[in-house]
Parts: sequence; structure tokens; C-alpha cells
Amino acid sequence: MKRLAVVAIATSLVLAACGGGSDDSTASGDDTPVRIGLVGPETGAAPQFYTDLVRPTELAVKDLAKKYGVEVEIVTADDQGTPDGASLAVQRLLNNDDVDVIFGPPQSGNALQVSEVIQRTGRPVFSPALADEIIENGADPNWAFRTNYSNTDLSTVVTELLFAKGGTVGVIHSADGYGQSGAETIEAQAKEAGYEVAAIESIQPGATDFGAGIARLKAAGVDTVFLAITSGSDTATVTRAMAQ
Repeated sequence: MKRLAVVAIATSLVLAACGGGSDDSTASGDDTPVRIGLVGPETGAAPQFYTDLVRPTELAVKDLAKKYGVEVEIVTADDQGTPDGASLAVQRLLNNDDVDVIFGPPQSGNALQVSEVIQRTGRPVFSPALADEIIENGADPNWAFRTNYSNTDLSTVVTELLFAKGGTVGVIHSADGYGQSGAETIEAQAKEAGYEVAAIESIQPGATDFGAGIARLKAAGVDTVFLAITSGSDTATVTRAMAQ
């Protein structure tokens, strides 16, 4: 329990530092460094998520030992932007590197792939991914914590904006956990508000053409589109098809 308390304090300080907060409290009593495992797509289609996860954490821990008396060690793992890669990365962090806590993965599909495995170890996982199911997983005790808004939070606001001018709304989502969760949540929120999503299309990661999907949206009369797409390259593929 003492070790868990130190881990909790160190983690809260890292999160506060990443978010620009401050805390004048100190933690002591366990000289073993707290090992934080960061898992994200260093390689793959969306490396920006890895950078956004790792860089602020590295900046945050630099002054923690001096300021709070807590040593924090960062261990990174590349999930290659895939669910299988996330499984391998998390297994390495848990079994080989013996981390105390995990931040990530930042992509919903990858986070969903590993959430149950992490839960079974009784180690906290802090998730910036948006899929509601990552946190609302029925686990007791639940070791998962959210550091970002959820798909439901996002879709509540987005739905109002999408239908504000009475247009015909369609959704294009990436064929992964984030995209699927986002599309389903938007559709559910729209239905609850008395609206209807006219068409939903998905794009496979790495696709080079989306002309057929755009044609189907046009055939459905769609004039307003919401994109729930993970990678910038896939978004570019869709916008190029829209412009043609």
C-alpha cells in the first residue's frame, strides 16, 4: 500500500505538471523510482499521438525529484499504431520493464485491446483515448482513469453543431476503435436529440482513394460531414476525394 501511495502521488504530480497545474506538497518514504510506462505509436500512421504523449511527460518529470522528492523514470514502448503492437508493447512494459503505471495508448482501438490485460495486473492506466468503453468497462476495482474528454462528451457538442442549420448529416469514420466508437456515439446522440444521420461511411487505415464513399454520401443527399478519423493521412485522402 505504501508503494501504491507513492505511485499515486508521483502520477498526480506528473499529470499536474503536464497540465500546467501546481502542487506544493512533497512525497517521500520510498526511494525506489516510480516507473511510468508510456505506450504509443512512435512508428505507424499517427506518430503525432506518440509525440503528444511523451514530450510533455518528459518535460514534467525533469524537476519532480528536486521539487517534490520523488524520482520518476520514464520507459517508452512503440505500439506501431496497431492493436497487436499495443499488446506486445504493454506486455513488455508490464513483464520486462515492471512499470508501476501506464500512460496510453492514445488511440482508442489500441487502448481497448490492452485495457483488460492492464486491469488484471492491478496497476493504474491513464488513458487519453476517447472511447467511452476504456473507462466504463465494468471492472471492480477499476484501475483505468481518463485524461481527456470522451466520445460522448465530444459528440454531445458536435451533434448540436452538425444539425444547427438543418442540413443532411453524414459521418465518415476510420475503421478502428476510435472511429467506430465516434460514429456510433454521434448516431446515438443525434437520435436522442430527434435527428437522423443520413449515411455513415468508413475508411480503412492507409487507403489511397475514397471516391466511392464520397459518391454514396452525395447519393444520400449529405451536405454536412463529420470526420471521426484517427490519422492525418486518411483525413487527407477523404478531403482530396471531397474536392474532386
